[in-house]
Amino acid sequence: PEEHGKIYYINGYNDRGIRIEDGYLTLPWTPGKKSFSVAFWVKSDGVKSDPAILSDKSWGSGYNPGFVIALDSGAVLQFNYGNRNDRIDAAFGLPVDYSGGWVHAVMVIDREALEVRCAFDFGKFNRVHIPEKFRDEDFGITDHVYFGQDGTLEYVPLTAVLDDFVLVDGPLTEEDIARMKEFYGV
Repeated sequence: PEEHGKIYYINGYNDRGIRIEDGYLTLPWTPGKKSFSVAFWVKSDGVKSDPAILSDKSWGSGYNPGFVIALDSGAVLQFNYGNRNDRIDAAFGLPVDYSGGWVHAVMVIDREALEVRCAFDFGKFNRVHIPEKFRDEDFGITDHVYFGQDGTLEYVPLTAVLDDFVLVDGPLTEEDIARMKEFYGV
């Protein structure tokens, strides 16, 4: 990844975490038409608005082309994809004890199963259906994505600490979550 602005490497859940409220990272990757997953630790006392964790779109409107995974001020982790005419919104409430503590999140965008799945703290997946009309759409609009910012690079800053961020081509499974839980010894 390429760093922009100020990136703070601070104590994380597992060694060093990252706080990127004064910067962002550019990653050379796009989801295209394939399934993908993210897994990460997040620590937040709450955020303002709905800052992007991973995005390639202008997040000023959910209808704007592209996708975003964002943390919402309503204690929600969300996925949005828009194509100017239609949109997908999948929102998942954070655990009630999230404030000020570490939460492990796994989000899966499963194009084959037409689902967005999310699990917190190594639990079971909650699921939101992706409408059939989106099956063959390309979810990426560039050949890169931004970590900690939306496609405008001027959206609300992400004021959370993230650690062990993993981006995977393909859908992670509940078996993968069980292996992560074992790895972290929780």
